[in-house]
Amino acid sequence: MYTNTRFADLLKGLPRPVFDKQVRELDADKHCKGFKSWDQMIALIYAQIACASSLREIETGFNSQKIHHYHLGTRC
Repeated sequence: MYTNTRFADLLKGLPRPVFDKQVRELDADKHCKGFKSWDQMIALIYAQIACASSLREIETGFNSQKIHHYHLGTRC
């Protein structure tokens, strides 16, 4: 049975269509090959909540629950 994570509930405050509209208007993903703006936003929000002090800490913590990445709308 699927239930939303607390992180996904937090992201409801940042509507994806509004974010995507801004990315398109600013052409922010123009030269992007894989790590899109939404993926970066998710990682930055996670780092802030987790009080991560290094990239390794962000990667380890965020990737510990890879099965939930699909539900967050990210592929990283």
